Amino acid sequence: MNIAIEDAALPSAVVKTTEIEPFTQKSFWELCQDSFSRSVPHTIGRVETKEGTHSYYDARQLCKFLFELVISKEGRAVRMKNTSNPIDDKPIKEIVFFEILLEHPSKAVFMGTQKIFLESSAFRSRIFNRNDPFDALSINFVFKDKIPTRIKKKTLIPLCITLFIVVFLISFCTFSVMKGKNELTNKAGTGRGPARAQALPRAHQSIPRGSE
Repeated sequence: MNIAIEDAALPSAVVKTTEIEPFTQKSFWELCQDSFSRSVPHTIGRVETKEGTHSYYDARQLCKFLFELVISKEGRAVRMKNTSNPIDDKPIKEIVFFEILLEHPSKAVFMGTQKIFLESSAFRSRIFNRNDPFDALSINFVFKDKIPTRIKKKTLIPLCITLFIVVFLISFCTFSVMKGKNELTNKAGTGRGPARAQALPRAHQSIPRGSE
């Protein structure tokens, strides 16, 4: 048995009921029966990649993977956290949602796209069977102030000049100190040489002649 996808862009699109859904590893027929047993329609999501391929998923599991709830100083908002098709990691072009009704289990009716999912809380509730989608989506808290990652040129140029001057002064002072120490060492060595030379003859003169 096939589930006909009601889509003008792809009039011949179908989902096989025996096809295994990637997230739950259950057949689409099993997923539909589970929803029908609770008297709620079942929703599926189709991912179209930029390369033109199409993949079908359980809509709730797909939304958990692709979207997240962001809580910041401005409030709460839903945004995409993954932009690649779960099954092949190809870039996503569009996400379309379809609803399979209990009265017509062989047909999937168009619901909307990711744009509506991001903007409408009522639409998100339909996807999650009237439950609060905020309880199902992952939460990301964003309360830190933005830290500028780039330094403006007007600030960078004076900073470089200041650093250059500081490095130059430190190098100059170090060179001057080392040069002064070397000069003192050389003077001290030169003064000791003649004194020692003068002392040696005196020592020889003090030796008695008899000892020779």
